[in-house]
Amino acid sequence: AVNIFHVQDYRRFLRQVLGERCCRNSNYSLRAFARDLNTAPSLISHLLNYKSSLSLDKAGAIAGQLGLLDYEQEYFVALVDKEKNGRDERVHALRQAYAFALLDADDYLAHDLSLEDFALYLKISLLGSIRVEDARRHFAMEKAELSGICSRLQSLGWLEGSPEIGWSALKGYARTESYDRSESKRIFHQKVLELAGKQLHDGDVNERHFYSTVFSFQREAYEDLCQDLVKFCKTKSDAYSSRDSHDTIYALGLQLLPIAQFQRP
Repeated sequence: AVNIFHVQDYRRFLRQVLGERCCRNSNYSLRAFARDLNTAPSLISHLLNYKSSLSLDKAGAIAGQLGLLDYEQEYFVALVDKEKNGRDERVHALRQAYAFALLDADDYLAHDLSLEDFALYLKISLLGSIRVEDARRHFAMEKAELSGICSRLQSLGWLEGSPEIGWSALKGYARTESYDRSESKRIFHQKVLELAGKQLHDGDVNERHFYSTVFSFQREAYEDLCQDLVKFCKTKSDAYSSRDSHDTIYALGLQLLPIAQFQRP
């Protein structure tokens, strides 16, 4: 099925759904598509060719006929609202909430991979290859345990090899299949971030390292600061602002402390 969160243009989504249905059924046509959406073929044709637009009410009706989930229907209507009225807040909010959850992750089998699995896989990827003899030295586990985990990762398509010749990573940070879709790379990056966050919070607080900058500003500047941050996040952190490959992970952390509430000598 077409993932609606992959697009930011509702017309493009309609075109993709029509194309998918035509591929599944050679007799399917624009007229059949209009019939299924309970609307006129001329309207669909005009929409796809940017000669007409949808009202919000009509967008809601078409979204319902498309068989979308409730939040997908809301996103479809939000795309129409963005085009008509320039309001994109709801588009960004919905994509932030659902885009990654609905990524087509079949190639990476992300949902079958726990963070513990991913940590071991990542270490194998960095080492290049391992053998069962490395169990104690590199992984602090018994040979049978390492062999069992690697065999399972091999069945999931993450490792190649065998207990006799050893295992190596099929995918790695340095070579996440340049021919693959950028969504798969983002899933890989997301797993890295989840793993880093877990290890950071589970680790010894004395071994955590932060770079911090402390500054103050007047309360009147608060709204401007918030707007600047929103603009920055939308520009730099929107995973779907382009279809280009992404190879760098960015993290932004901010804490605001209302020092006026504290008693100062």
